[in-house]
Amino acid sequence: MHDMPPNDAAKQLDQDNPLGVDGFEFVEFTGPEPEAMISRLETMGFTQTHVNPKTDVVRLKQGDISFLVHRSPKGQAADFATDHGPSANGMAFRTTDAKAAYEGALARGAVAAQGANGGALGDHPYILQGIGGSLLYVIDQYGDAGSLYDAWDEIEGWEEAERKNSVGLEILDHLTHNVRRGQMRTWSGFYNSIFNFEEQKYFDIKGKATGLFSQAMIAPDRAIRIPLNESQDENSQIEEFIRRYNGEGIQHIALTTENIFETVEAMRERGVAFQDTIETYFELIDKRLPNHGEDVERMRKNRILIDGSDEEGLLLQIFTEDTFGPIFFDHPAEGQRGLRQRQLPGPVRFDRAGPDPARRHQGRRLGEDAAAALASLARPAAGGRGRGAGGRILAGRRLLGRADRRLGLRFRPDRRLSHLEADASPVLTDRGGTS
Repeated sequence: MHDMPPNDAAKQLDQDNPLGVDGFEFVEFTGPEPEAMISRLETMGFTQTHVNPKTDVVRLKQGDISFLVHRSPKGQAADFATDHGPSANGMAFRTTDAKAAYEGALARGAVAAQGANGGALGDHPYILQGIGGSLLYVIDQYGDAGSLYDAWDEIEGWEEAERKNSVGLEILDHLTHNVRRGQMRTWSGFYNSIFNFEEQKYFDIKGKATGLFSQAMIAPDRAIRIPLNESQDENSQIEEFIRRYNGEGIQHIALTTENIFETVEAMRERGVAFQDTIETYFELIDKRLPNHGEDVERMRKNRILIDGSDEEGLLLQIFTEDTFGPIFFDHPAEGQRGLRQRQLPGPVRFDRAGPDPARRHQGRRLGEDAAAALASLARPAAGGRGRGAGGRILAGRRLLGRADRRLGLRFRPDRRLSHLEADASPVLTDRGGTS
């Protein structure tokens, strides 16, 4: 396949999934204190497995999730860290044929990354310009085709170390982007025209003093989801993120888990800080979601949120405090966006806030009705997983369990972003979308 003429290789990919995308491969991080970033990830259950001898980038793994951290940032990684501080300077999509996908993306209007020297993969030839100057890699070394990390230096004993250190996180569910005002349609158009993403959900969230638009995009493989958040004014958390981050970018990262209670409790024991929620939220759970079948006292103890319905399923999730600059994690229980247990998009704030971030206001700033509405953003769409056993996100296990659980982790050590006021009296417009 890789030896086909460029045009023939690109044309062979089907029309529904023209570039053959098949899940996330990794998220790439840079910053002025890489050892601190690595330590934080290890506390969250990740284990160092391989080092790229050409770039001194270390891979940290847990379940099907891979995070790459620059230990000695150079080139693009160094410049990105200078501009943004601790940040996510790249992400990778798995594709059935990287060369064909790259050439197909350029033919559809994508731009080749400029100044990609210094990226995690060194001289990898297939890199596109991503959000806020980040790198968007397309790769095809996964599953039956082998591993992207086969040529890297393997860290002895990492498999046993991963088994011991894991807290149960399994899949990278989604990466939320915060964009400048007027740019949400630009980026949803980018993902639609280049990769054939479609809109899954759209929200117009209005409070008394601030508001935001949120648009959740999903790839044709149903395993890559990119929520987009845009502020409606200068005072929202989205605008604060853009000011702190010095531009657009990944605001939060959502990771999934099979058992959100055990995962959160293990992380708390290790000192991971999570966002809190007012008591009223837990007092109203049974009224808002009768017959949900979950342990409310255990949710209250761990400050885990729940949303959903009998028709669409339930989602359990929680968000970390800021972990890297203004980036945080969301953990839904096995699903998307955070630690979730059934594969709903949970905001892990390893990226910054999108439709998922909006959910994190539930029960605290937007009120119970807003929380219930926002919860639907975390729900994955139906679909299969693709060829890579680990290229998952929402694909494959969407509504597997009685409840979806996710844990939202925020990578922002200094301070949290402002939220909508507690008395916001929000007005939400959900126009649905394809799912």
